[in-house]
Amino acid sequence: MKEWIHFSNCQLMHAGGEAFVYRARYKKQETVALKIYKEGLHFNPDFYLALKKNKHANVASIFDYGFYSDR
Repeated sequence: MKEWIHFSNCQLMHAGGEAFVYRARYKKQETVALKIYKEGLHFNPDFYLALKKNKHANVASIFDYGFYSDR
C-alpha cells in the first residue's frame, strides 16, 4: 500500500514555479507538509531514495516519492 493513502485534510499553502506545497494530516494525527513537483521537471529518484534511507537533520521524513500526472 502506498503511504499517500494515509493523508487527509490537504490545504494548499503555496503554488510556486516548480511545485505545490500542502499542509496535511498523516494518519489523522500528525501535521505534515507535502511537496508535489510539477510534471516535466527533472526528477532524480536516487536523491530521494538516499534521503529516505539516510536521515538528514533538515529532512523530517520522506514517506514516498514518484510521479503523478493529472491534466
